[in-house]
Formats: sequence, C-alpha cells, structure tokens
Amino acid sequence: METGFWSNVARGLFATIDRALYGLDSILYEILNTIVNEVHLFSNEAIDTFAVRVYTFLGLIMVFKVTFSLINYLVNPDSISDKTNGAGNVAKNIVITLFLIVLTPYAFDFLYRAQSAIINDQLVAKVILGDVNTDKAGMKVRMSPGCGNDVAQTSDMGEFIALMTLRPFYQMEEGSIEDGVKTQYCLGGQDGEKIKNLLSSDIYKANKNKIYSIDYSFLLSTVAGVVVLLMLLTACMEIALRAIKLGFLEIIAPIPILSYIDPKSGKDGIFKKWLKEVGKTWASLFVRLAAIYFAIYVISLIDESTENISNQNLGMWVSLFIFIGALMFAKQFPKLIEDIF
Repeated sequence: METGFWSNVARGLFATIDRALYGLDSILYEILNTIVNEVHLFSNEAIDTFAVRVYTFLGLIMVFKVTFSLINYLVNPDSISDKTNGAGNVAKNIVITLFLIVLTPYAFDFLYRAQSAIINDQLVAKVILGDVNTDKAGMKVRMSPGCGNDVAQTSDMGEFIALMTLRPFYQMEEGSIEDGVKTQYCLGGQDGEKIKNLLSSDIYKANKNKIYSIDYSFLLSTVAGVVVLLMLLTACMEIALRAIKLGFLEIIAPIPILSYIDPKSGKDGIFKKWLKEVGKTWASLFVRLAAIYFAIYVISLIDESTENISNQNLGMWVSLFIFIGALMFAKQFPKLIEDIF
C-alpha cells in the first residue's frame, strides 16, 4: 500500500488512540483479576459479629417455632408420626442444621480457594482457547502467519486480550517488511509494553520504498478497542457486584440454615433458594470469563475467514460486523447458559 500525507496523519492519530485504548483494555482485565482474587469484602470477624446478632434474633424465633410445634403435637397427636412434618423429621433436620452451621464457613473458604485456583491456572481460558500455549506469565500470540515460529509472549491475560483483539486489524504485508521491523512486530518487545511497541511509528510508518509494511485497518481497530473496553468495564462492574452478593449470601447463611429445621423449608423454602443462589452466584464469574474468551476466539478467526473476500473494502466492514456480533453474543452468553442449564 502506497503512502500519502493524509494516510500518514490518520495512521499516527489512530495509533495514538489505539495505544491508549488497548492499554486500558489490559489494565481493566487486571482490575477484574484483582477483584476476583484479592477482594473478600467480609472478614471472618465481620461475619462472626453479624452471626451473633442473627443467632440471637433467630433463637427467639426458633423458641417460638418449637413451642408452636409442641402445642400442635399436643392438640393433634397424630401429627407426631407424620412422614413429612412429624417429630422424627424435625429432629433429623435439627441435627443436619447443626452440621451445616459448622460446615458453612469451611465451605465458603473452599469456594474462594477453588475460585482463585481456577483463575490462576487459567482453566477457563484453556478450555475455550485450547490450542493457545499458556503458562503463569501469560499466553502466546502469533501476530501474523508470516511470523512463522516467532510469537509474542504476553505478560498477563490482559495483554493477551489486547493483542488478540488488535491482531486482525494490524496485519503484516509479507515481503515488504524489513527484518528488524518484522522481529519487533512478531515478538512485540518487552513484557507489559507490547501494545506500545507494536503501535510504534517504526512499524506502522512507510518503509524506505514508501510502502506500508503493515495493513493497518485503523478505524476498525479503534472501534474494536472501544467495544472491548466497554465489555471489560461492564464485566468489572458485574464481578464487583458478584463479590458483594457472594459476601452477603455468606453472612446471612445462618438464616436459611436454621430455617432448614422446618421440613417444608428444607424441601422448597428459604434454604433451597439460598443454596441455589450461592451456586449461581459463584459460577457466574466463570460463565462471564467464558463469554469473554469465546469472543476472543471468534475474533481470532476473523482475518482467516474473510481473507478470500474479493472486495477488500467490503471485507473490512464484514470483519467489523463479525467482531461486533461476537461481542454482542458475549453479552448474551451468560443468559443463554442460564436458560439452557
């Protein structure tokens, strides 16, 4: 592609914007990761303090409940042997309730530990992006088929997301790029600064023959950066809400657990609803991450799926719509999973 004055101006302007956008994409993922791994709003002391107040209140209610049950058994002796609400079931549920009260703090601690292990080992990413090499430092990205065995080693998942999003819109023109620039393009330079290095003028500017070595779809890349930024911003807010919700479910645990003494509640009442909500809230994080990674997977296929389109100008817009469609699907993904399962 030959150079031109306005083309040079546009490339420089959008490269500056893209550096900021994709840098924020990386930072937002790190914020998300920090919320997941390091934010536990309610300490054991806070939960214990709250539990004392709850148990005092519930103790009065349960005394009333047991007294009412005893009166009911005196009035209606046949109810003692009732298979559903009889004294045998009540006694059994009291034993189960005492066991659950002791077990619950350990169960929530296990959920938090399992959550951190799944995130740190990038298990969700490995399932969705199965053919991508992963390790504790991050993930590898082959920026272009022309890079051969040269891959950019990202420092973290946030940088990986940024590179995978930018890649379809920032492709190397084979045969028109100098070896030094090619190495910088394919490897990306230092960890944590790959977006900055990749979008440097050394790469996107024209070569000595006044020909661009990079096919830079700068308008599409900026739109992509904005959409991913909004998606990650939404994910951060939703996961922050999840952290608060999971903590709330933990501190009110005594209420649904003690309600289990009532056989009706144990079957279809408060305890069952609370248990279901805990499971949904804990799993929602991984469903949200799966949505993000699936969108990245689809984005990574855009350049390959549109390369045979005869009208390249039309192909750019096709790429944009596929990209937006992938992100819209990522937004609908959690609701879809909930409806199916």
